[in-house]
Amino acid sequence: MDRSSPSQAPSSSATSSGPGVAHRIFIRAAQLVPLRWQRTLRSGPLGGFLRFALDRVAPAGRREVLQVRDGLLKGALLDVDVRKQRDMIAGTYESEVQRLLSEHVRPGQVAFDVGAHLGFFTLLLARLVGDGGRVVSVEPDPFLGPKLQANLEKNDASNVTVVRAAAGTVAAERRFVSGGGGGIGHLGDEGDLQVDGTTLDDLARRFGTPDLVKIDVEGGEVEVLRGAPELLSTGRPVVVVEVHDSAMEAEARQLLDEMSYDVSAITDDPSSRRHLVAVPLAS
Repeated sequence: MDRSSPSQAPSSSATSSGPGVAHRIFIRAAQLVPLRWQRTLRSGPLGGFLRFALDRVAPAGRREVLQVRDGLLKGALLDVDVRKQRDMIAGTYESEVQRLLSEHVRPGQVAFDVGAHLGFFTLLLARLVGDGGRVVSVEPDPFLGPKLQANLEKNDASNVTVVRAAAGTVAAERRFVSGGGGGIGHLGDEGDLQVDGTTLDDLARRFGTPDLVKIDVEGGEVEVLRGAPELLSTGRPVVVVEVHDSAMEAEARQLLDEMSYDVSAITDDPSSRRHLVAVPLAS
């Protein structure tokens, strides 16, 4: 795995020849296209062809430390799989969620990133809350955890606390289905791993009441919300939660409605990932 210190520019030695050069040229060329056109191209008839072309020039499993080229996380260093995480490096990863976070998070606040993956949104939240704020980054996957920690260190994210646990309804050991580092690990009785468990209420007691909670835990989002009755009723953070199907969306909406939240939805383009945005109603 390539390594760079926070003060160094990403090394180009890993891409000095072969497919890596072609892939980098594709990414650089894409940055010249205005963002609104990028969205149209990716979601239109050309989208499938462009993804196919990029996959052909990006070697499977190749990891590099690259700099985010655009967007709200521009300039950050990320150790990524160049095929699977190219949207992160382009800076277009879940752009609608990026916009939402920038609207709701202010300097000095506390934010929780539950299901932090490689740390893209943890780093964005760290930037938004600034030196006077705090981000709690929750990621149980034993394959992703070291990569998350490395990405935070590369960016001197000293205002981030990493919690290696799975958020749910109980603060106790849980069975976890391994995602093999692909970001699809989740809680489940059939899990091949044992991980520490926690709840949002427990995290709030330990680290302070968050102003915003972002949740993306591969289908366990409703369970995470059920582990936060105290936080949702008294702490009243803004909640941004990914929902993976209509049944989950309906269940999450009902729970948040009962907690007196105003709930709306966004669909990210072109990934089609759907998120609920819950803002506490004035009492």
